[in-house]
Amino acid sequence: MGLLGGRTDPTAFWAWFGPEAARRRGPEDLDAAFLADLRSRLRTYGRRLDHEIGLRPATDELELVVSADGRSSEVPRVEALVAAAPDIPGWRVTALRPARDVAGTAVRVGDETVAADDVVVAVSGGGDAVVLTAWVRDLDRNVADRMRAAHLLVEHALGERTLVERVVAFDWQSYGGAAPAGTVPLTRLRAALPD
Repeated sequence: MGLLGGRTDPTAFWAWFGPEAARRRGPEDLDAAFLADLRSRLRTYGRRLDHEIGLRPATDELELVVSADGRSSEVPRVEALVAAAPDIPGWRVTALRPARDVAGTAVRVGDETVAADDVVVAVSGGGDAVVLTAWVRDLDRNVADRMRAAHLLVEHALGERTLVERVVAFDWQSYGGAAPAGTVPLTRLRAALPD
């Protein structure tokens, strides 16, 4: 067993995932039992790891994104797991959530849905010491679920690697009405990061 109760050898995970993934060719094949088993087995390797599965439109490949869930301490574990991935026809395995265009995107957590338009961010600092203050519309309505959804949106806007390597502090505020002065929309957050 490794740190945090996870296994340090990814062999068992890939021995299970490879054959299971090979039987799945599209989103319709990703049943609840497979997804639950995937989450459980991934958490055996590293209990704080997370994942996403999506369809890559340009290639029609399914993509498994293994995430450190925003924790810099878990990045080496994610990278080691992904580096050990076998070639699985029809699949791509990626370490850390990549930056994405979040325009028109919404994330649902529990009973709360947060749209990219509901989150604006104030940016300060620079280099590898960026400080973010995320202002989330109606955050105080359901702090835990709305914060988690907003965090995923920020992570998608920046990319997980940028978030864990450059952001040293992250604060949350609630707002209603017009966006607070000095903030940028999520769609422009990556460009707003100072060098």
